[in-house]
Amino acid sequence: MSTTHAAVGLLLAVPLVFVAPELAVAAAIGRFATPDVVVFTPDLPKTRSGKVLRRHLRQIASGERVSDTEPLRNPEIVGELESIVNGVSE
Repeated sequence: MSTTHAAVGLLLAVPLVFVAPELAVAAAIGRFATPDVVVFTPDLPKTRSGKVLRRHLRQIASGERVSDTEPLRNPEIVGELESIVNGVSE
């Protein structure tokens, strides 16, 4: 059975109101979509395609080496995300 991860990028301009992300997903989408692990991150990889973003996040969550980072506008975030996800899973 695979573990479902959710990466949550925080916006500094928005007032922080804490709602358990698992409950927010269950209420908005449904309980079937509730993630097992929620990772808060200062930013997410910026791409022109959601497909590329999902592939990179899937590779980071599974511990694989992230393939091509050329389409990213901010490739430095990949290393940050890897260290955050590794810190959560330890």
